[in-house]
Amino acid sequence: MTLKKRDYLYLVIFAAGAAAMFMPSGSSPPGLRSSGQLWNLGHAGLFFLAGHLVYTFLPGLSRKPIEWQAFVFAAIALAAGGTTELLQTLISGRTASFFDMVINLAGMGACVSLKNLGKTGKHLMLHAAVACLVALALWPLIRSLSDEVIAGRQFPVLADFETPFETDRFQSDTAKYQITAQKAFSGTKSLKLGLGTDTYSGIFLTYMPRNWKSFSWFKFHAYNPQDFPVSLTVRIHDREHETGAGQLYTDRFNKSFCLAPQRWSAVIIPLADVHQAPSSRQMDMSLIQSIGFFVTRPTQPLTLFIDNIMLMAPNT
Repeated sequence: MTLKKRDYLYLVIFAAGAAAMFMPSGSSPPGLRSSGQLWNLGHAGLFFLAGHLVYTFLPGLSRKPIEWQAFVFAAIALAAGGTTELLQTLISGRTASFFDMVINLAGMGACVSLKNLGKTGKHLMLHAAVACLVALALWPLIRSLSDEVIAGRQFPVLADFETPFETDRFQSDTAKYQITAQKAFSGTKSLKLGLGTDTYSGIFLTYMPRNWKSFSWFKFHAYNPQDFPVSLTVRIHDREHETGAGQLYTDRFNKSFCLAPQRWSAVIIPLADVHQAPSSRQMDMSLIQSIGFFVTRPTQPLTLFIDNIMLMAPNT
């Protein structure tokens, strides 16, 4: 077997890509979900390249029946991918992901499919299966790109929950949330929050346009279906707070609002207050990082509905 110069290049690229999978995850710059999804698709490229190298070092494999090729490559993808995901749990900032293994299979499957392209019969089943895996691997990126386009068109509305993927803009480890037609301040839908009894139970709006410099107010509506008032805290912080040491309470905006029972309440926050909230500096209104909505030490599970999260200009 004689290796070509490009094969050595492929080996170097594969080694670099494999090493990158084990690098500690640092603090990423403010960005879009799609950039993270695109990075994840690097798994597919790496395993596609791995498939090419397997064919290069085992040239007789391409002459084997397609079923045997598919079995060998699926076994390699699952074994290598499973080991990689397990090892990543030992690295700070890394976690195991079952979906990454699906992406691995899609990349290696695409290599097998292209190697057998143009062949008919049973090969059509392989091509169809690989096409399904590739579509599944691409779906998070397509979903993210779609919602990012919608979010750009909606701005200065940050979320009104009239489109299906807006929940992807939020993150939470302490609350359940979903878009619902059960309640709506305007339009037909709102975000339903199921809050638990954690010390702080709520959600964060993380993926959104971050430059708020041209606006004067932050506004949203909240519905409290309980028969007693609920205190909802709003937390807003910028990129410097996110990356700074300590993330001190005094370095961000925090304010609680009393939501009257069984009615919609309008919450309006002057952005001048947000700008001046940090005790030792001014918040960077061009790089707002996250908005939190949460309750503190609830004595029982609570339900809230949120709608029409938006920014308002001076003359609005």
